[in-house]
Amino acid sequence: MNKFAISIIILVISMISQPFSCLAEQLNVITSMTTLEEITNDIGGKWVKVSNIGPHDQDLHFVIIKPSHVQLLTNAKMLVHTGLMGEPWLAGLLEAASNMSLMPGQVGDCDASLGIKVLEKPEALSREMGDVHPGGNPHFWLDPINIITAGANVKNKLIALMPQHKVDFEANFTVFAQRWKIKILDWAKRIDQVKPVKVIDYHISWSYFFDRFKLERVAAIEMKPGIKPSGAHIAKVISAGKANNVDFVIAEPFFPQRDIRMVANELNVPALIIQQSPGGNYKRQEDVVEAIVSFIEKIKTGGEK
Repeated sequence: MNKFAISIIILVISMISQPFSCLAEQLNVITSMTTLEEITNDIGGKWVKVSNIGPHDQDLHFVIIKPSHVQLLTNAKMLVHTGLMGEPWLAGLLEAASNMSLMPGQVGDCDASLGIKVLEKPEALSREMGDVHPGGNPHFWLDPINIITAGANVKNKLIALMPQHKVDFEANFTVFAQRWKIKILDWAKRIDQVKPVKVIDYHISWSYFFDRFKLERVAAIEMKPGIKPSGAHIAKVISAGKANNVDFVIAEPFFPQRDIRMVANELNVPALIIQQSPGGNYKRQEDVVEAIVSFIEKIKTGGEK
C-alpha cells in the first residue's frame, strides 16, 4: 500500500472518530425545566448532553418525580435550576441521588437566578400570606431580559467545568444574547403601540412579564398564592375588572379553568391560557413570548374578543 492510500485511510478514520470523540467528552447536564434545557443546549452546543426533569405542562412547584430522576442526578456533572426555592421537590431528589457535586454551592450547581433582580421578596413570612416563596417570585424567565442573565450563569458554569471549550461557550452565548436582545426590542415596541394593557391573572406568576413590558395587573383570581378563591373573592375580582376595563385574563393550563373562564366571561374579555415554558405547540421560549405579544396586539386592535 502506497503512502497516499495510507494517508487517505488515516484521514477517513479521523473524520469518523471525531463525532464519537465529541460524544465521549460531552458534559452530562440535568435541568429542572424546559426553559433551562433550551438555554443550556443553546450555549453548551455539541459539548453537552442535557436531560430535563420538569415538563412544560406541570406546575414547576409540584413536579411529579420518578425513580429515573434519581438516576439522572446520580450520573450528572451539572444541575441547572431556577433557584429562589422554585423547585421545592429538588432538595429531596438531590439527597436521594447523593451526588455531592450538585449540592447548593458546589462545583456542579448552577443557580440560574444569580444576578437577577428578584420581585416580590417577602419581608416577613406567615401562613396567613398563603404559599409565598421566601426567596421571592421564582418565575424570572418571564422577563426575557432575565433569559440572557440565566444564559450567562449557564455559560460561566460550563466554562468552569469544561475550560477547554471556553471559546465555543462564549461564542454561543454571544449569538444567544444578541438574538434575545433583538426580539426583546421588537416585543417592547409592539406592546408600546397598544398600551395601556390591563390584565387579571390567576396566580401571581406573571409579574416579571408585566414589569418588563409595563402591563397593569388589576387583580389575581387566587385569594392568596396557593389558596383557592372564594365566591366572594371572585366577585371582587370581577368588580375590579369592570371598574378598570381589563383587557384579558391570563393563566396557565394547570390552574382551575372553571374559575378562570367564569371571570373572563363575566368581564366579556378573552382568556389566554398559556404555558410558561417551551414544549408541545411552543417549541422554544421565544415562541411563548411571541404568542402572548401577538395575542395582546389582536385584542387591543379589535382582532380578537
